[in-house]
Amino acid sequence: MAMGRLRALMSIGLWPLLLAVLVAGCAAPATNTGGGSGGETGGPEPAQGSPSGPASGSIPVGVIVSVTGAASTLGKPERDTLLMVAEEINAAGGIGGKKLELFVYDDESDPTKAVLALKKLLNEHKVVAVIGGTTSTSSLAMIPEIERAQVPFLSLASDMRIATPVKKWVFKVAQGDDLVVPKLLAYLQKRGIRNVAWMNSANDYGEGGKREFEAQAKRYGITAVGFATFKADDKSMVPQLTNLRAKRPEALLVYTTVPSGANVAQNARQLGYDIPILQSNGIANKAFIEQAKEAAEGVVFTAGKLLVADQLPDSDPQKSVLLAYRKAFEAKYNDPANTFGGHAWDAIQMLVAALKAGATEPAAIRDYLERNIQQFVGVTGVFTFTPEDHNGLREDALVLIEIRGGTWKLLEP
Repeated sequence: MAMGRLRALMSIGLWPLLLAVLVAGCAAPATNTGGGSGGETGGPEPAQGSPSGPASGSIPVGVIVSVTGAASTLGKPERDTLLMVAEEINAAGGIGGKKLELFVYDDESDPTKAVLALKKLLNEHKVVAVIGGTTSTSSLAMIPEIERAQVPFLSLASDMRIATPVKKWVFKVAQGDDLVVPKLLAYLQKRGIRNVAWMNSANDYGEGGKREFEAQAKRYGITAVGFATFKADDKSMVPQLTNLRAKRPEALLVYTTVPSGANVAQNARQLGYDIPILQSNGIANKAFIEQAKEAAEGVVFTAGKLLVADQLPDSDPQKSVLLAYRKAFEAKYNDPANTFGGHAWDAIQMLVAALKAGATEPAAIRDYLERNIQQFVGVTGVFTFTPEDHNGLREDALVLIEIRGGTWKLLEP
């Protein structure tokens, strides 16, 4: 870490964030400390505080994200965004004179480690809320413990089962399969494509997309001529793609994240696939283009609006928020802002709104989120939580994007 950044952190009294940055690293992924209170999870030390609880005069918030492992391209910008926002808030005097104290854990993309970290946050650090669950699998794994402890949880993952049916203490920030899949199906329907091949990662995220596809496809006149799965860390999907190509699909739908989404695109092009390739919001970051290289060209996917913020009309209510977040993130980290960091921005901003309104205990925070998040304009979309809806997003939270010339092009709103 540059000494100038270290002195800046010290000068504004951000020891909770300083330790998180020192251990988790803003310029490098977090690594296993091999001990200490973060050692059991295989992730970094938490941001600050002792086993007896948070520092005096602070508001303790738990963070569990995948800074390393298969989902690191999602989890690292999430962590960096949360640290950035907390630093901004504390530099401005905190909340009601108290500093926002983040306890940051890396679950290494492992749901078991996520649950272990969660227990530490609840039992040792006495956090008033938890943000995280980069992957759907980690988020789903943490929910039983969240509900037992009765602490509000703002999940960053997309599986619709996280918040559907509604769970009292669980809120979800990312767009769900129930929004993503119909957007892709409508695109195919408009182009007269009827027979498709479907591939998904064999995890909660991929299987969630498949379930929604099977439930919705008939409504759009779409038929799957074949299905295939793969592990999220597989390097080659050639056998699955070879089998699917023999069924002569008119398009290929892929539901996964990076890096597997990039591997599928490369393998498909190597095999001579010349049909449209559609993917999900799981590839909505620059890493997909960097890893898929020329195979990314022409891939269509649906995602939030951040990647194409400049291309939105000025009348879009999200545009100014998107541009401001992107500018702040890229100025601080010299790295492209992405959709997943945007999920984290929304989560911490909604939590801060509750804290600033005087809701500083878990039950009060939960009630505020459910009752008072109304038309909240975020990076992911415009949120309205209700007792019947703890995701709070509509179809306008997504756009269709095509990769052209190594960058993002808004295809249709």
